[in-house]
Amino acid sequence: MVWDMGAPPDFDVTPKGCQGKIDFLFIVSRDGFMKPHQDQLVAAFPHFIETIQSQFSEFDVHILVTDSHQQWGVGPCEEPEDCWDNVCDLDPGYPCDYEPSTCDQTMGAGVVMNVGPDTTNTLCLDGLPRYITADTPDISGTFECLARVGEYGTNKLGDALVGAMNPWMNKVGGCNEGFIRDDALLMVTIIGEEDNSATPASSKGTWQEWMQAVVDRKNGNLDAIVMFGLVSGPLCLTDTDNTTRLCTMIPKFPHHVLQPLTTPDYGPVFDEAAALALEACSAFVPG
Repeated sequence: MVWDMGAPPDFDVTPKGCQGKIDFLFIVSRDGFMKPHQDQLVAAFPHFIETIQSQFSEFDVHILVTDSHQQWGVGPCEEPEDCWDNVCDLDPGYPCDYEPSTCDQTMGAGVVMNVGPDTTNTLCLDGLPRYITADTPDISGTFECLARVGEYGTNKLGDALVGAMNPWMNKVGGCNEGFIRDDALLMVTIIGEEDNSATPASSKGTWQEWMQAVVDRKNGNLDAIVMFGLVSGPLCLTDTDNTTRLCTMIPKFPHHVLQPLTTPDYGPVFDEAAALALEACSAFVPG
């Protein structure tokens, strides 16, 4: 006897992919030589995000920018005598009467207002959340405002990375509430000089601890993470000294792009990063 069971079900074995659901974290150094590199980042970003957007019918992104310095503001404008009559000699546009919030002064929190020379000295994001979403009216313009973090501060990129990965930061009531989603691809972009442990004003911890913080935040799924670094000079690509922690950590991620901060044109590098993000996104299986 032959039983007629009909045709076998048509199972789709293709991974679902992230379907345009990507959380972009940009960590931008506030070190004293960063203006030209911030200019390059701002110039490359619109094409990068348009490339991502063009691949999905539903474009569902979060874009958060944080910097490498915990204190808000610029020291030479922070004392009352430096802002005489609400004008700072260092930067006449400095908002002397602005009162920074706790999140403004928390390492790894999304920046909403950069101040000092080579910034806009204006509020880029008003209210919550402290990051761009697909509903933000002018994504590229808002990103430009956020990414020009200025050149007054330390280069603690590792501390910023670990801070942004802290679970309480993303919880209800946290500075970055709702930014990192379990079912979204996470792309981390780090732009700045090497955070060298031999330098006195450097981040805490080892590159292994930094990497573990990112992996833990994505529940151990390395395929849910893309690491993109524009760090230091050409020697960063081959240096395996543990004091050069970013240069060592970034290549440990299966999905990564690492290029010198001194690259003359960021456009091709961002094209490479976009291709990698799309490739990782297509294979991502949300847990």
